[in-house]
Amino acid sequence: MVDYTLQHLIYGQAVVGDTPSDVPDLLAISDNFTVANVSQLIGRMPLSPLPLDSVQSSQAIAFIQETVQDKPYTILARAHYQRATQTLPVRQLVFIPRDDVAKIKNFGTLIGLFEQAIPQYNITNSPIAPLVVSQNDVPSKDKQVTVIKTLLEAHFSDQFQRLLCLLDKVITQKNIIIRNFPVDGTTRLSLVQSLRLLLPVPVRHLLTFTTHTHALSQTLPRLSFNDAVGETVATIIDWQTFADVDMTLTHPYVLQLQEQWDDKVIDLVDLINRYSEIASHLTSNEMALSGMLTTTADRHALDRSAMKGTSIASEQILGILESDIPMSMALQTAYVILLLENNFDNRDTTMAQTIASILEENDELDQNIQPFLNSSIEVQPDAVYNFLRTHLHSIEQDTISERWLNRLHEATKMAMTVAIESADVATIRSWLTLISREPLHYQLSDIVGNAIQDVKHLASDDAELAQELLVVAVRRQPEMIADLLADESMNEGLPESIRDALLQHDVTAIEDLGSESRDLFLLSLGRAIDADQAVVTSQTVRTLWQYYLQQPKNTLSLAYRPSTLIKRLFDAPQCFVNGAYSTLLSLSLADGVHDALFYDAVSKLNTQSDIAEAIAQALEQSNRVPDKVIDVVSTMLGQEAITPQLAVDVMATLLGNRNWDAESLPYVEHLARLMSQHPDTNTNTGVLWKVSELSAEHRNEQMLKVSQRRLLEATSELVSESQIVESIKNIRRDAQWSTTGKTTLIRWWRAFTHERGTGQLQKIEKFLDGNRVLDDLRAIVQTTVAMRRVIGTRTLSEFSEIVASTYGLLQALSEGFDPSDKLVDSMTIRNELEARADELPAEQRPVLSTNLRELAQLVSVLHENRSKPSLIRNDDALERQLTTGEQEPQSALDVMRWLSGYLDGIQKDQDE
Repeated sequence: MVDYTLQHLIYGQAVVGDTPSDVPDLLAISDNFTVANVSQLIGRMPLSPLPLDSVQSSQAIAFIQETVQDKPYTILARAHYQRATQTLPVRQLVFIPRDDVAKIKNFGTLIGLFEQAIPQYNITNSPIAPLVVSQNDVPSKDKQVTVIKTLLEAHFSDQFQRLLCLLDKVITQKNIIIRNFPVDGTTRLSLVQSLRLLLPVPVRHLLTFTTHTHALSQTLPRLSFNDAVGETVATIIDWQTFADVDMTLTHPYVLQLQEQWDDKVIDLVDLINRYSEIASHLTSNEMALSGMLTTTADRHALDRSAMKGTSIASEQILGILESDIPMSMALQTAYVILLLENNFDNRDTTMAQTIASILEENDELDQNIQPFLNSSIEVQPDAVYNFLRTHLHSIEQDTISERWLNRLHEATKMAMTVAIESADVATIRSWLTLISREPLHYQLSDIVGNAIQDVKHLASDDAELAQELLVVAVRRQPEMIADLLADESMNEGLPESIRDALLQHDVTAIEDLGSESRDLFLLSLGRAIDADQAVVTSQTVRTLWQYYLQQPKNTLSLAYRPSTLIKRLFDAPQCFVNGAYSTLLSLSLADGVHDALFYDAVSKLNTQSDIAEAIAQALEQSNRVPDKVIDVVSTMLGQEAITPQLAVDVMATLLGNRNWDAESLPYVEHLARLMSQHPDTNTNTGVLWKVSELSAEHRNEQMLKVSQRRLLEATSELVSESQIVESIKNIRRDAQWSTTGKTTLIRWWRAFTHERGTGQLQKIEKFLDGNRVLDDLRAIVQTTVAMRRVIGTRTLSEFSEIVASTYGLLQALSEGFDPSDKLVDSMTIRNELEARADELPAEQRPVLSTNLRELAQLVSVLHENRSKPSLIRNDDALERQLTTGEQEPQSALDVMRWLSGYLDGIQKDQDE
């Protein structure tokens, strides 16, 4: 319950003792409430006490609208005399804010404020407390019935038409004055209250009135009781005679009351309560009584029309359904049925979706329209089908309820039945086409299958029907295809070109079918794959790809969807003609959307002989920047779609196709990374030489490393000494900038020369002669040959014994003859030798002679060819450096010293 605080004032003459003041004044007013020019406000009030000699009986009441200090109010006022001699009139004005007046639904609550007479005041401007009223509900239904019945009996002699006439005048006329009505305030107020009960609750406050005014000059309310004589623009009704009153009813609201009056006041009250429900959702104002009632009546008229099934515009119905005005479920159902009927006639897509949304949101309403849908399916299944599919197309698959699918199935079966019964082939084809294009999750396959069985006998005489039956089977009943193609009537109806494509797997026929029928093209391709036939040309691949991009997959059975056939081809590369799978790879990589399909294809086709070229072509035609191409190659490798070797082959092929242009460096670098990460990979020497050259140009260690190792391996397999030297020369040229590269080459060359025969090394040495850049390599060859000469075929043990013997001889000679204090007598030497002559056969004497002479000469040469003069600074220091390996040997003596240190183990391990 809500309480409303209302301000009020009392105006009249103060009475001191028994003496009234000379002029009326403001006697009392609510605390903190002010009204400027109270006397002027009172002067405008169309209210006068009734001319009766009783204070209480003289009370008259007015309910009018005024603006007080720029604020809109509805003023409930009363006036009566303070004395029984019809003297000292006093007035009370209660100010009800305009926004609150409509909320106070029980007018009796307000009238109750005036049950007690206004007290006398002996002072003016006395403060009084505001009034408080509680909002009560409208009178009960029984109370309303009683009041209206009393009104009819007391004032209209049960003449309802006369009551309606008065109500019509009050609504349509600006001012009504009733004359010659009994001078009784209670009776007059009861008439007003009864008229109010005939109005919807939300507009009752718009019925302004006064139960008595003696003036015609003021602004009169809608209904006035006034017996004054004079000119007025108001409509005057003589209550005693109703003379000159036009009894014609004109307002639609009153006309509806008349139309639905059945002499039962209780039904009338129910009707008015419905009007109240409607009016409660309209915006009211003080000037809109007639308009409000017209709108209310119009809406009620539409409700009645809906219940009768009378056609109403869809936009108007939607407005009603979207309004806040409460409706019974029966009324909602009636409106939705009218919407459906309209949609069945005009098949508006947007409206169909709206209707379906309304039904989805209200299960009870949805159930209520089911009988109507059932009957409509029997009469116009195509219209119902159109409505249902429009809704189902607009929502997500997982939100479709079984109820809606069942409705679609029933409408589809009935529509197909009607088409077949018509025996009109064009109509049959049309329905088959339409149904077969619906998404698979509509579950229409069984209906389609039954229809195919029922009409296939007609195919022999109609090529279009024969083709359409196959198309429908591809979409909905693939398991029926074999039987259809084995059916003679079907084959008779098919054009020869289609038979060639489907039954003979003719390559040209399949290609041509691609531009004629998507579904039959896919069927022919699927059958060719089943038969393991090589029929898939590049043109066929392009057509298949276009269908893959353009056509929604949910209109085809899974087996014949382009995506399915594409993946099947990945596993059947033998079906491609002339490597047409390369076209498929290029297409799948071209748009950047189907990369996953490309990776899948590569993983299945990676054993094909020219797969590297096909992948490279696809990458090149994808128009991706090098970094993105490399990303694709890396992804393929990461997913194990290709082997590392195939990745290397792809990169090498890409570089070859691009002719190693200036923009190819990222590819070269990636190729080097691949071969570095996967040491077992290789590529042709032409590619390796290009990588080697670019490594020198860009000073790239990784590029040098991968190319050098593989080029050295290739060099080791060469037979021609000149080719070996030429290859080494080029490798040295590309590695000259890199310490690591040169070190690697020297190490490899030492190993290489060690494994080669002396004869080949001698030939290689000749080709190296004259190329100063390769002197260090030549030195290795020469040193290898020299060491082999020194040691020969001896073992190191044998070599050690020879060295020991040689050292013993030379030491003996040195100790016997070199010291300066020893003298040499040649005759003694001779005698010693002759004494042992029998130990050496005569024929060996020349050999010993020659060896001794050449040994002496060789010792002299060794001395003369010792370390280069530039290195001879201190013999002891030089010997130490040679022994420790700090100095490269420059002569035979140096080599002996170096070998001595090496064999003693005093040299550090080092690569160089």
